[in-house]
Amino acid sequence: MIFVCGLPYSFPSHPSFVKYIQQTYNPSFKVFSRNTIKADVCLYQDSRVSITSDMCRSVNGHDYLTITTH
Repeated sequence: MIFVCGLPYSFPSHPSFVKYIQQTYNPSFKVFSRNTIKADVCLYQDSRVSITSDMCRSVNGHDYLTITTH
């Protein structure tokens, strides 16, 4: 999402985003550093890899993060 939407690497550490994720999906969510995100994006930037992700909550209350690569 960060790479595709052109968001800054610091986006996941924004207090509003962290609060949203913790309240909606995962109260124990920990912030990723911008250096970790930058390294992950640069790893795939020159390849022909498409990465998508989705977060959801099951009916029994378990949270899931799914990552799909093509």
